[in-house]
Amino acid sequence: MAAVTMGAQDQLWLAMDRPHNLMVVEGALLLDGVPDESAVETVMQDLVDRHPVFGRRAESIHGKWSWSDDPRFRVSDHITWERFPEPVTRQYVQDFLADRRSEPLQRDRPLWQIHMITPVEMADGLIGTAMVARFHHAIADGVRLTQVMLSLCEGGTAVPGTGTGTRSNQNSTISVAQRAERFADSASSGLRQSLVEIETVAKEPSQALTSLPERFISLGLRGVTEGIDLLKHPDRTLDRLDDMGAGDLRGTNNIGTVAKLLFTTAPNTAWSGEPGIAKAVAWTDPVPLQEIAATGKSLGATVNDVLLAAVAGGIDAYLQAKGAPVAEITWMVPVNVKPFADNLPAELGNHFALVMLPMPLSADETIDRVDQLHQRMSRIKHSDEAALTFTLQQLISSSPGPVAAGLTSFFADKAVGVLTNVPGPQAPMTFAGKKVSQVVGFAPCTGNQPMTVAIFSYDGGVTLGLATDKQLLPDPDVLAQLILDELQALHVQAVDVSAGS
Repeated sequence: MAAVTMGAQDQLWLAMDRPHNLMVVEGALLLDGVPDESAVETVMQDLVDRHPVFGRRAESIHGKWSWSDDPRFRVSDHITWERFPEPVTRQYVQDFLADRRSEPLQRDRPLWQIHMITPVEMADGLIGTAMVARFHHAIADGVRLTQVMLSLCEGGTAVPGTGTGTRSNQNSTISVAQRAERFADSASSGLRQSLVEIETVAKEPSQALTSLPERFISLGLRGVTEGIDLLKHPDRTLDRLDDMGAGDLRGTNNIGTVAKLLFTTAPNTAWSGEPGIAKAVAWTDPVPLQEIAATGKSLGATVNDVLLAAVAGGIDAYLQAKGAPVAEITWMVPVNVKPFADNLPAELGNHFALVMLPMPLSADETIDRVDQLHQRMSRIKHSDEAALTFTLQQLISSSPGPVAAGLTSFFADKAVGVLTNVPGPQAPMTFAGKKVSQVVGFAPCTGNQPMTVAIFSYDGGVTLGLATDKQLLPDPDVLAQLILDELQALHVQAVDVSAGS
């Protein structure tokens, strides 16, 4: 029986399962029509043949975790069919997926499961099928598991790693990967030096600020108040530097990164508290990508800037309605740190970093959020944050179990959850011979995080999905609608800007 040693980061995700937040990546494909059972099994068997980990179970051998071949494995055991005499609604599918988010995968078998729900009434009135997929994070990171889902589809090769990606995406990924490798090679010295610098600032702000790099002094960070503000809200300080025309300095941004990692705290708000077992899920109808792109063009922004600003505005409206507004929340955003090959590597695994995006909620004008979020995303790109956090994840994964769990919660609880934005194929795909009409996927939450937000673009449309803790945030459908309302408001303002120019 073949056994393959499990990577340190894969073991970390395996050990992070908690009853209230499981480390499982979930997704759904909505299909036009009902595929044959044999066709579905053929597609999934092909996946196992390409990536043997899907036929292996996690097993502790002499105290070390490995992926071991499951002698009882049959692909049909991992595919269940939920058949109904009358069509069920999308709401049923959402509730079904929410219930699965509370259901651990069986540890004595390979850590994945496919559920086929049929018939389902689609938004356009057609009758089809919903495929709900669940893969444990120990198998691979969310980026690669998304690629895995798309690789199951004919035509799902228009994203990096599943075929031919865009040149700009590949170059950007390689750049991050190279910085991550350099950072990893000098993990101890680089990380420790950064931590020492920021610890000094924390203990002696006035003294430390006088010894910071000259570029900081020349930019006006001279007082104790400025130093403390840098520690507590580094992006606000760096926003001011951007306004002064001094942004995108890698060294400046790196110090802000370490401050953000160590000193950011999640504000108390409407969803603060201990998560429960029950979860909730909602996703929207696809929004035309062309409309979002037109909004961005009018505002001098990217599609991503517009979508992030809409999320910020929707959350602000939600918290305002709850009587618990806050100025800013922080998200964890996954970034790939390993260059994509033309095809997914057979071994998969976890090769990503989680960077922290402080998202400003309050704004004088709706379109101000677009500029603010563009600045903050640009700052992350012009820093070594992905490399630093990847190195930090490596150090955590090599720590003893209790230490790793404590450090993971320490960083996770600084954020409200994970925010993903996946640019999927813009041409139609098919799964087991049936057209895919919509795609949505969800990263897991960890620590006390109450939600994850997933943005997925496919075939000319953008789907917004939310998976939340039912106890802390029971109405993700309301929040999703508020984000759509904000997206429409941005579009209206963009039209006004164009008309006035």
